[in-house]
Amino acid sequence: MSTRANDDDDADVDESMTMRARLGATASTLLSQGAEARVFATTFLNRDCVCKQRFRKKYRLRALDEKLTRTRVNGEARALV
Repeated sequence: MSTRANDDDDADVDESMTMRARLGATASTLLSQGAEARVFATTFLNRDCVCKQRFRKKYRLRALDEKLTRTRVNGEARALV
């Protein structure tokens, strides 16, 4: 028997795998998992890299979660530049 939460988890994992495949990333190794994201070591365009996969918080309203995630990703991108 499948629950809605499990279906959402499967969709999140499938989406991240599809995204990495589209970007040309190879198999990845989980480095760490926290409350906000999973961090993987992988290769991209024949270079070692780190991939951070944020996952949805099911207890938040979807619109709020998307806005918080977008804001945090943008902040991390600015910090890298």
